Amino acid sequence: MSKWLSAISQKMSIFLLTDLTDIKIVIALLRKLNCDTIQIQGKMDVETIIELASKARDYKYKVVKSVAAPKSMGELAKIDMYIEPIQPFLDAILIDSSWRGGTGKSPNWSGVKKLIQNIDIPVILAGGISESNLLSICNDLTPYGLDVESSVESVLYSNGTRISVKNPISIQRLLGLLRSN
Repeated sequence: MSKWLSAISQKMSIFLLTDLTDIKIVIALLRKLNCDTIQIQGKMDVETIIELASKARDYKYKVVKSVAAPKSMGELAKIDMYIEPIQPFLDAILIDSSWRGGTGKSPNWSGVKKLIQNIDIPVILAGGISESNLLSICNDLTPYGLDVESSVESVLYSNGTRISVKNPISIQRLLGLLRSN
């Protein structure tokens, strides 16, 4: 593992995505994997997020909380109320199409735009981001960062097992679009 870690720019963060709440286990994983950021996944209560984020920050780790994009105006208000008390304990919010992420589906971008208006910390966007919508998302929502997964993956099969691998050509095309904008 250390070979690939040394190839990563020091400007990039290495994230641990987890829904674990035991801070001792989380810190051990962050240290073992040489991560500098924890991304708290899943819908958990505000008090748990604040406690976990506070302790992770005590150890000098950055903290990102993923949230689901609102599907309706009623949900927008609920997510706003969820984010408001946790913002001071976070370094960024990641907005995805679901609480667990990894669906490859785009959220309701107009709902995301409304949600972003009430967020005072950096926003990372995820969910179905591809060559076809990348520039409009960046121009319209001006995120701090992007999280892409399924649009830059190729699916392979080995001995009947489905394996997803990052496709460097797809990654280069996305980066080329960003650089040209």
